[in-house]
Amino acid sequence: MDQDLLSVLAGIMLSVLNVGAAMVTAYVAFRKQIATFVTIVLGSMLIRMGIVLVIIAALLLWTNIRAFPFVIAFFISYGALVLIEIVLVHRIYQKAAERRQRKLYRLAMRRALEQVV
Repeated sequence: MDQDLLSVLAGIMLSVLNVGAAMVTAYVAFRKQIATFVTIVLGSMLIRMGIVLVIIAALLLWTNIRAFPFVIAFFISYGALVLIEIVLVHRIYQKAAERRQRKLYRLAMRRALEQVV
């Protein structure tokens, strides 16, 4: 396989794995209170950045991956995938907010019916 193509694929794969981990973290964090949510999201971001930095350094130092195609592919795919991640996380948040709102509405209706009866 061509070294440039291998470098591009490695960059794209690394950004896909990073954004995939972010999506899993966001999904777990949405089920928590807001303070815990922020801690989980920001903490995982720092951890993922550190891991990605170590992986990039390891790939560039100890493999035959070419730096320029790898870095360009990583940053372009990372930027595109982060935009997609933002849209998906926003949708997940909206669905969670709608579920909470329906739950509160049902609870309020039950209490109102209990008071009437």
